[in-house]
Amino acid sequence: MRNLKCFLTGFTLLLVACFKPDERHVGVDDFPNSIHAQVVGYLDESKKSDEISKAPGLTDSVLKFQGFNVGVGKVAVKKISAASQSGSGWMALSLGISSDTCLGSFKFDTTITGPLKTTVNSLILCVDSKLTDSIKGNETVIRGMSVTTFISGRIERTEITDADGDGKLNPIAGGKSKAKLSLVVLDNDVEEKTNLIVGPGMDNNFETQPDNLVYAAEWLKTKNAGKDTLATAVYTDADGDGIVVDNTKPSLVDLVLFEVGPTKDHADALWSKTQMRLLVIYGQTNQEPRRVRFEMESKNGHLEIAELLNADNGKEIGYNQKLKAHFKIISTVVADTLDTSETVLTMSIGNSFENKSDDSVYAIDVIGKKKLGEEVAAHFSFLSDAAIPSGQKPKNGKLSMKVTYTDSTTVDLNGVLSSKGMDVTIKDRKEKKLHVVWDELGRGLILEQVH
Repeated sequence: MRNLKCFLTGFTLLLVACFKPDERHVGVDDFPNSIHAQVVGYLDESKKSDEISKAPGLTDSVLKFQGFNVGVGKVAVKKISAASQSGSGWMALSLGISSDTCLGSFKFDTTITGPLKTTVNSLILCVDSKLTDSIKGNETVIRGMSVTTFISGRIERTEITDADGDGKLNPIAGGKSKAKLSLVVLDNDVEEKTNLIVGPGMDNNFETQPDNLVYAAEWLKTKNAGKDTLATAVYTDADGDGIVVDNTKPSLVDLVLFEVGPTKDHADALWSKTQMRLLVIYGQTNQEPRRVRFEMESKNGHLEIAELLNADNGKEIGYNQKLKAHFKIISTVVADTLDTSETVLTMSIGNSFENKSDDSVYAIDVIGKKKLGEEVAAHFSFLSDAAIPSGQKPKNGKLSMKVTYTDSTTVDLNGVLSSKGMDVTIKDRKEKKLHVVWDELGRGLILEQVH
């Protein structure tokens, strides 16, 4: 076998004068398989389609919190209900509209003790005519609070206060009532706090959930007595009606989630930020994403950005349509060889953001730039003949790769991928052309000069 000392270093394809014109079939041990490996590496970028669904905002505690998700009233009413005189728990207040002026306040506490925890429920009631009448459960409530202390040291605190300005939790006529629900969990010096501003809707009844409202929602996670912020989540109105979630209709909600340190799917993260727009519909567990953007800085000094855009590169997205998933890496390290790398997948997320079984990839586009070395840039593209199911390898389609060097010379590769392997034409830095063929296992079959 004639000498074939050809090699690939990074993006460099040095195939000049590495063959004889009559030498078409070569052995796998002699063939420059690094060329094939480079292209296969780019084709593997299609697997990044799975990464876009790993944005932490899909699983953060506020998003899955029942009171925010489907019915703030159910949670609120349980917590602002009056403690029964028997001490067996909380019983519902009718919370009728109160027009009396409070002459003072009356605090009513009950304590429930169990083997692992103790719960103290408190109500602060308005001293008015409803406090002294014979009707049970119609009192005017100023504030409700429940504190559970576990033997492990964990503390859970729930507090309901007025948020509409009249100082009472009882509804205001016309369905304009608002209450602030604060949930706090303290465990091993880590505190998680959720704040919600909620309303009972036009029926003035928190227990009838289909018309309940969320005016504001936020979540904060800290440690060291609140001195160090670990994570934050803020939900805001995105459809301009002044309400974050209106259970009577689909609601567009913007979420910004910031976390410090590793996440479930990014163990090397220093910090991460998720921005999402969600279509929230009462009664549905999974909200439909309309915008998705994820940013993260890793320990190796790389800033990573992932974003879903529509086919026209706009921010608004939806199910069952072709989208463009952008994955970009920016190096902040001066001595790093990498400058930037961006992969763009043309894909569809099917009927569900979380379920990857109906996702498909149609095209791959990769652009890389380097800070150091002779190669300064590379561009790879693949257009599939058919949709590639999520997680599977590309099988058939057209591919191309171009490498640019410091002296402005280039190496160009164009060809096709099929079930039989890879068939490409390579133009080297001296403008010479080579025809190269690999089989489906990556074994070199043909190396010939093209005249």
